[in-house]
Amino acid sequence: MLKKYLYFNYFYIFIVLIWPPFQKFVIRVDGAANSIVILTVILLAFQLKKKRFFKTVFKKPLLIYAIWVAYAILNALLIGYYLNVPILTLFITIFVPLVLMIIISIEFLKNEKKLLNVLIVGLYIAVVLILLFIGETDKGRTGGELNSNTIGTMATILVMLLYLKFYKQWLTLLHFSLLLIIPVFMIISAGSRTAFGGLVFLLLVHFIVNRSKNIFVLFSKISLGIIIFAIPFHFVLENTILGDRVLNTTEQSEGMEFQTGNPILDQFGDRGIFYYQGWYVFKEHPITGVGLGNFVNYNEFGLAQHSEYMIQLSELGIIGFILFAFFYFNVFKSLKNIKKTTRNKNKKREVELYIFYVLIILLMITATRMYRVWFLFVITGIVIGYINKHKLMYFNKFKEFSNIK
Repeated sequence: MLKKYLYFNYFYIFIVLIWPPFQKFVIRVDGAANSIVILTVILLAFQLKKKRFFKTVFKKPLLIYAIWVAYAILNALLIGYYLNVPILTLFITIFVPLVLMIIISIEFLKNEKKLLNVLIVGLYIAVVLILLFIGETDKGRTGGELNSNTIGTMATILVMLLYLKFYKQWLTLLHFSLLLIIPVFMIISAGSRTAFGGLVFLLLVHFIVNRSKNIFVLFSKISLGIIIFAIPFHFVLENTILGDRVLNTTEQSEGMEFQTGNPILDQFGDRGIFYYQGWYVFKEHPITGVGLGNFVNYNEFGLAQHSEYMIQLSELGIIGFILFAFFYFNVFKSLKNIKKTTRNKNKKREVELYIFYVLIILLMITATRMYRVWFLFVITGIVIGYINKHKLMYFNKFKEFSNIK
């Protein structure tokens, strides 16, 4: 059983996913991620000999992201960057998400079920390591050596993968429910509103994707869902740090020095300042931005930028933001085309699920960074794999049709 997973691509994916807690709590060395550099070089040495690798890289949307990576590195070399790491470490930090998406999309074509198992095991081990070794912040949230939001969003991605396997009926309801316990606990204990928002969105997606044309059945499903989740949801809101942070989101900036003065942005509490200050930084440096990480030097509070959107806009300028936006636009366009050409109802809903999965990622990165958080690219890699698989199937069908005399 285990033998079929002894495959370098799977090993690479596994190590990349467990790396943050594994490096922090187990090996406690190699903060510059030289091990990942070596693994990436070995991986590329094998992959560069294969046509499939090049076909995957030079096909949209991954080609667009590859251009973004090249631009981000060139931007860092010309303008400078604030991250306290060598340029090689910065490069590998930005480059690994691209490699991860490429390998995941390739493996999706080969065996989607095995790939999901590798991704789930990797993230599950990462979450368990965090649970075993990490402490609490001074505000009682799980975190410290690893950012609380990073821990929470990692757990949310794990829940999304578990749900995808459950949706495809590769996981029983009992096993799915049991496997949810640890990641959901981590989301709550980390107190991450970003991760919790992704979890709630996923719950809504379940009812949307599994909707029924029968109004009575649909109403019954929604009512049952409300009954089942109302009590634990209320408990979380009233008895946890997460609940306190969710209920007091609009008050986070009250009495604090970084109120924006904008009534809309202040509704986002302590996250509104990143959009407020980010916009001013962008207006002063609109073309190329101020360089990755340099936002901290361009705002009066000395804050590091937390929103991926404002990182793209203020630190990489309009060029970086356009490449970033075009990448996701192409993903959505491809998914829309698949849905349009698919007649099977179940297939259409599967496409909808993938669309919502990308939306969940885009929702979460409104308040957290993504470009150097490797596990956040797992979902996008799966979606691109799905897109490429559909294109290949469509091409083969067209080829078969063309050969009919």
